[in-house]
Amino acid sequence: MAPDKDGPLLNILHVLTLNGRNGEYGGPVRVARELCLELNKRGHMTKIFSGALHGSEPAPNLEIDESYILVKSITKKFPTSSLWSWKLIRPLTNLVKNSDVVHIHFARDLISFITALISIIYRKQFITQTHGMIISDMRLSTRVIDLFLTRPLINRSKTNFVLTNFELSAIKTLRINSPSTVLPNGIAVNQGIKLNLRSKNRIVFCSRLDKRKGIEKFIELAALFKNENIKFDIYGPDGGELTFIESEIKKKNLITVLEYKGAIPAEQVHNVLSQCSLLVLPSKDEPFPMVVLEAMAMGTPVLVMPSCGFAQSLKAFEPSFVAASEDIKGLIESFNLQYNKHFNNKLEKEIINFCDKTFGISAVVDSLFLTYTRVICDDK
Repeated sequence: MAPDKDGPLLNILHVLTLNGRNGEYGGPVRVARELCLELNKRGHMTKIFSGALHGSEPAPNLEIDESYILVKSITKKFPTSSLWSWKLIRPLTNLVKNSDVVHIHFARDLISFITALISIIYRKQFITQTHGMIISDMRLSTRVIDLFLTRPLINRSKTNFVLTNFELSAIKTLRINSPSTVLPNGIAVNQGIKLNLRSKNRIVFCSRLDKRKGIEKFIELAALFKNENIKFDIYGPDGGELTFIESEIKKKNLITVLEYKGAIPAEQVHNVLSQCSLLVLPSKDEPFPMVVLEAMAMGTPVLVMPSCGFAQSLKAFEPSFVAASEDIKGLIESFNLQYNKHFNNKLEKEIINFCDKTFGISAVVDSLFLTYTRVICDDK
């Protein structure tokens, strides 16, 4: 792609709380990488800076300038929010000072807060992107954090990007006054991709193993179809549900049907998604799951819940890609619709074309770049 003609070439810093080999921080990492790859194609210079956990450092990426500092949780009560190392300060400060725009993938955590504070101290314009992570929480500790850090820091950003209109409403209820706008996730789709021979009747769950992801529904699905010559695979880093998964596999006698295959490096996710028959993500209120976009970009059918942020778009394309209702009965009903057609409700090329047209990265970065240039103009 040619360089952007409607504005300057920029030095852009993306800051993430956590980056890792096994997808510990999930969607925000994938989003940042997709945005940076597209911006690089347009001639801009991008960097990604993050924390990382010892033993799960990000794999070297030849296409993106990524750096990280090893961090640890200060308290077990807030394992992600309290990730920190004083060694972050110097490199992060230098990166902020040498950037035209600082793009913070913002959560309620120390790394997000400190990045915003450094940007304010050095008078660098920054934007925030909250990825559905800043929603109302009535716990006293969260309300105090929001009062003294979350709200005032996001309010100092030039723009706050949200994923959906639902998140936009949630942000407003927290009295965040910074201009907020919807910026959907996007993905680069290779129309010339060579489609792989898929494994027959192999169903995959690929996400962080925490309760919100609805893993219990995936296990129940496996139990109901255990006599149908279908294999169910679970991939993802543990988020608190691994013990439950292992217990249920034994309790329901699913050892030959359902297997937890562990956390896998990001570079292997595409292989898994391109070779399975169906990706099932039964999570509730999932705002904009990148793994679903990644699957469709490979021509793989998907199945999500009605509360998924882009369920309506999926349903308009193929009704069986969205569960009939939010409970297990609705998931089974839509799974049956796909199973009865051997997971060929849509041709691979149709899925790829739909993904490109609806979720292509180019249009997303067009909108993002308009914000970047406005930030630069305001700074002058």
